[in-house]
Amino acid sequence: MPTTRSRLAALLALLLALGVLAACGDSGGSADGTTSATSGATSGATSGGSTAADGGSSDATATGDTSSTAATASTEPLPPSDKAVPADAVALVGDATITKADFDALYKTATAQQKADGGTEPPKAGSKAEDTLKQQVLEYLVRQSELDQEATTAGLKADAAKVDEQLKTAKETCCQGKDDAWTKYLAERSLTEEMVRDSIAAQEVTQALYDRITADAKATEEDLKARYEQDKATVYVEPRSRTVIYALFGTPGEKPTPANKKKAEKLIADVKAGGDFQKLAIARTDDESASQTKATLDVTDEGFDPDFVKAAFALKTGEFTQTPVRSEQFGWFVIFAKADTKEERTKPFEEVKAELQTTLDQEAKQKAADTWFAEMQRRYQPLIAVADGYAFPEGSLFAPKGLARAATGTEEPTTADSAATDLPVDTAATDEGATAAADEAAVSAADSAASTEAPASSADTSATTG
Repeated sequence: MPTTRSRLAALLALLLALGVLAACGDSGGSADGTTSATSGATSGATSGGSTAADGGSSDATATGDTSSTAATASTEPLPPSDKAVPADAVALVGDATITKADFDALYKTATAQQKADGGTEPPKAGSKAEDTLKQQVLEYLVRQSELDQEATTAGLKADAAKVDEQLKTAKETCCQGKDDAWTKYLAERSLTEEMVRDSIAAQEVTQALYDRITADAKATEEDLKARYEQDKATVYVEPRSRTVIYALFGTPGEKPTPANKKKAEKLIADVKAGGDFQKLAIARTDDESASQTKATLDVTDEGFDPDFVKAAFALKTGEFTQTPVRSEQFGWFVIFAKADTKEERTKPFEEVKAELQTTLDQEAKQKAADTWFAEMQRRYQPLIAVADGYAFPEGSLFAPKGLARAATGTEEPTTADSAATDLPVDTAATDEGATAAADEAAVSAADSAASTEAPASSADTSATTG
């Protein structure tokens, strides 16, 4: 039966994913795709829906049989548990005991992390926020226990050398390798180095489990072509574009002035007299981004000032506007057509095939993981017993019948409630070295969520409509 120490070790991934090691870096993205059997699936179970993993594989390694068939869940539920929850425990999950010490330690670390990183005080005793957080901690502990048992059955073990290397990376990135800073950082969050090391090991094993589950998940050529046809008229259309050099005389948001028009006319006159358009534009423009962009912009029909667009596409290559172009939004422009217009086109299938393969392979892997995870939940439900006074969050997909309920208690200010209910929503994106220990619980939806990028870089806002 798992000990308190080993259980805590496997459960710290939640806290790491929520930012316990967020100060260990600012990568701006989740780690490299180790989100796994559990990241999309477990997060989806917590929030009531599945999420997509972000693809790729991590450096995580584990020993043991890695064949995909070994991780296929049985279609038969496990025998129901007839055991009573011990007095020092909060739940049983099959042969594993979730002790009150496990529960209290995770709750303490969660609240310590909230205070250290955001200044949020722990939820008040008897509050709805406290009940919500405790429900979420219980659900996470049960979730991780099921995964631990599956990994143990599969004979998966972490590579000790790899774990040590990842711990070293986390320490270096967080605290420049300084022992005193690292010790302080962990103490503020009620963590120890051993707890972090064991959590990294748990992540390695989880990654191996995910690799096994999804080994055979792959999109076919037919899948790729079907998706291409579905998105061809939208995703794979490149709009008409043209590279231009320009100078702006005026301030965005202010009406064009006669004085600025005279500046634009002077630039035109100087270019006609033999001056270099680009050098003069960079030197005289009111656009502060010109020194970085070299006053150059790829303009399209969408997202730019309409007067600017009309003038830019009307020019012949190598020509510049003979009179200033008035823009009610920005001021006065002088524009030089640096290159021929690239007409709108649809990218052919072969050009996007590799990109499609990556995307659809990951979708297939996530589907396989979600299916496996849902089956695992179903099989373990008869094996779960919970002590009096503990419950799963309302709507939890892990809870056996009758063991989930709405949180109760006194209301606290919105900020406190928010801090508590944020716990199981694995949104933090931390440095790769630290997050490698947390990806099991980290949501990868952010990587797969669609985003609309402006047709011009942020540095080129002088000509854009934003």
